[in-house]
Amino acid sequence: MKSIDSAVLILNQILISCCPVYLYDIKCPDLTERRLRAKGFCGSHTLDHYACLYDVNAFIRVESCDVEADYSSPGEKYVISGARTTVACSLDTYQPFALWANISSRCLYNKSKCNEDGQIPSSNGSVIVDRSCQCDFKNGFHFVTKPRDPCNCLPLEEDCSCYFDPFNDISIAEYLCTTVTTDHNDSPFLSNTESTVKYTELAISHNKLDKGKQKLN
Repeated sequence: MKSIDSAVLILNQILISCCPVYLYDIKCPDLTERRLRAKGFCGSHTLDHYACLYDVNAFIRVESCDVEADYSSPGEKYVISGARTTVACSLDTYQPFALWANISSRCLYNKSKCNEDGQIPSSNGSVIVDRSCQCDFKNGFHFVTKPRDPCNCLPLEEDCSCYFDPFNDISIAEYLCTTVTTDHNDSPFLSNTESTVKYTELAISHNKLDKGKQKLN
């Protein structure tokens, strides 16, 4: 019996010494929970030192308190790759304003899918601009409400929904959209006044949250 116990003990020691230690992913706190989490995790450190960022090598999110946060530029996000570094937003996300490095490891906006009934993507946007949509004019779809630019409807600003009517004649503008690929910024249908997506409220809230690198009470 003792020999069996000894064998089990030796086997446990071998498993402990040779097997890898698995790291478990965590869920980063929401913006409304960050102050409380920072106080509990970092103690005396200020809120601008707390970060929860994605480690692209370990494939996990990592919390830390040892580095003061910096801004990432529009179209970029902070991740950990050995050290903190910025990378461009993924193809389906975008970030229109600068963001504190300790806020998120993902760009805050998901691009519009342009996959509602009769919709097709017309421009994929960029790392700072949303994707634009148009109706599938070739197959009998038309805008319920005509946007400023029939080739590039902006889902965050306009109603881009489409309806099906194969007997409704296609307009000249709609025909041009089916024959010419135009980006929203250089579309011939827009006036000289550049259209801008209204991110003002979120940007102001973001600045209020982090301006001055607020300290924990």
